[in-house]
Amino acid sequence: MEKYNYDTANRFAMTLGLRVGLVWIVSFILVVLSFPSLFSDLGLMVGLVSLPLVGMNLRRFRRTLQDFTLFRLLWTSWYTFLCGVLLLTAAQYAYFAFFDKGQLLQRMTDLYTSPEMTEALRQAGAADMLDMIHESLELMGEMTTKEMMMGFLFMNMFLGLAFSLLAMLFTIGAGKAEQA
Repeated sequence: MEKYNYDTANRFAMTLGLRVGLVWIVSFILVVLSFPSLFSDLGLMVGLVSLPLVGMNLRRFRRTLQDFTLFRLLWTSWYTFLCGVLLLTAAQYAYFAFFDKGQLLQRMTDLYTSPEMTEALRQAGAADMLDMIHESLELMGEMTTKEMMMGFLFMNMFLGLAFSLLAMLFTIGAGKAEQA
């Protein structure tokens, strides 16, 4: 076993963050290109694969180091997801700035203004949500790409923080099971 080294942890987190970011980019592409079909659910499931991916790799990394404390585990997990978030947000910016040209917003507007969706929401007792959805879509249409990316960045960072906590807990639980 070797001692904990921040340079080694940084390299590990950035390499794993690159993998997580690539998985999330594939997930984003699947969701965007297949919206509103059932394949967009497949894209969401692909994105969730990153959680056990990070957990298993953190567990393996933790086994090789001697003094891997809880704080260092949290830091490494969070840094991994931060690298993935930054890569995903860069890909999202490239997509919305150069490729989308309002197509996703148009598909969302078509879906939520269709008579079928309106009737389904009314039957589910969520007719008041319909106005809120329409207002949200109008607001999204008025946003610039940079404004939208700031929203995506903060949302991605929040999800990355939540995922890092879950991955850390997965790693802690596995460490306790191995010690027993």
